Amino acid sequence: MTEDVPLRRRVSKNSKAESKRKRDIKAEEISSSVSDNETEFSTHGKVWTHTETENLRRGLGQFKGNELTNWAEVSRMVGTRTVTQCKWKAYKTKQKSAGATMRE
Repeated sequence: MTEDVPLRRRVSKNSKAESKRKRDIKAEEISSSVSDNETEFSTHGKVWTHTETENLRRGLGQFKGNELTNWAEVSRMVGTRTVTQCKWKAYKTKQKSAGATMRE
């Protein structure tokens, strides 16, 4: 049956499986290298340390304007995250806190 499948296709399936396996191993290494009390997980599975979260909060406090936030400066203050990651984390944190307020 494998004779009917072109070699190119067999290689791409193997490459995809290998890539997924490497990603899973890397994710496991990251999560095991950071202790549970320091981590927060985003919906994308990337680990936010307590320090990163605190730096994000400080950056938002310092660089948030009335209508605009200087996300580039917030990202620089966090130091290890991109502008997009900081925006997403701020959005999800705001959503969580709004949900907690509604439940109380």
